[in-house]
Amino acid sequence: MTQKHKPSSIILSYAPDSQRLLIHVVETRKASALTAEVMEAPILLEESDFKLDDEFARQLGVSLLNVLSLSSPELATYMSVTQAPIQREK
Repeated sequence: MTQKHKPSSIILSYAPDSQRLLIHVVETRKASALTAEVMEAPILLEESDFKLDDEFARQLGVSLLNVLSLSSPELATYMSVTQAPIQREK
């Protein structure tokens, strides 16, 4: 029998003291209270033809790192990623 999980959200943070990225899994219901009045940056699945492939994951990761580096500029010094989309294989 497959265990059902409650709807969840992910919070990504950077801990500069330990130089770690932290992924927190939170019930969406609880996260909604935190995200109600903050900036939202939607990612439209339609723009990637609903293909959650390697390039989509790469772009998502780059976007998340870019956002974190706004408040933790030292992260940008560690980053050597291609900012622009990379051509997908057909």
